[in-house]
Amino acid sequence: MPEEPELLQIVKLVGALKSQDHFVGVSGRHFDTYLVKDILYARTAQASRVGEIFASRNQDLDIEAVAGPALGGIVLSQWTAFHLSRLKGREIYSVYTDKTRENGQALGRGYGDIVAGRKTLVLEDSVRTGGTVQKVMGAVRAKGGEIAAVSVMMNVTPDLVTEATFGVPFRALVDFPVPSYTAAECPMCKCGVPINTDFAHGKEFMESRSR
Repeated sequence: MPEEPELLQIVKLVGALKSQDHFVGVSGRHFDTYLVKDILYARTAQASRVGEIFASRNQDLDIEAVAGPALGGIVLSQWTAFHLSRLKGREIYSVYTDKTRENGQALGRGYGDIVAGRKTLVLEDSVRTGGTVQKVMGAVRAKGGEIAAVSVMMNVTPDLVTEATFGVPFRALVDFPVPSYTAAECPMCKCGVPINTDFAHGKEFMESRSR
């Protein structure tokens, strides 16, 4: 049996990979396994190592800045830029986008000036549809930045999200398929499994149903 990817070893070690539960994603789809990135980010040694893995996987590319969406992408961007700077022997910038009122992503805080004219690596923790990543890409391009590549910790829909989804090099640290369902077809709902309101977007889902 092949050795388990280091990324999976890390998230399991810190208890960040939750399974056999009932989660709701930002898209409203339901699934039984979820990567709780905040548990990982509280463990600085492990978070640093994930950034180092990201840097190693993408060091062959010409990268001048790293961008991720707030809040989860901030830690990933920082650590990855730190380790890329060490590998390349030059400063790699770290920036992040904020969610807009229209549910988009935008670069504020002067970060647009940093990515302008620079080749930027876009990071995300996990990807199911690629929608958030595409919004970050759009925010970087809107400020004159060039997308060098997209890289994520976990691709939970490897049959759906591929390099063709983004039109640039795409690298996942691990492919980890997790089936998802609409609320109407969700087997957990049909079996009466309570929705987890501590992680993911279960709390918002439950609140929307009570209105």
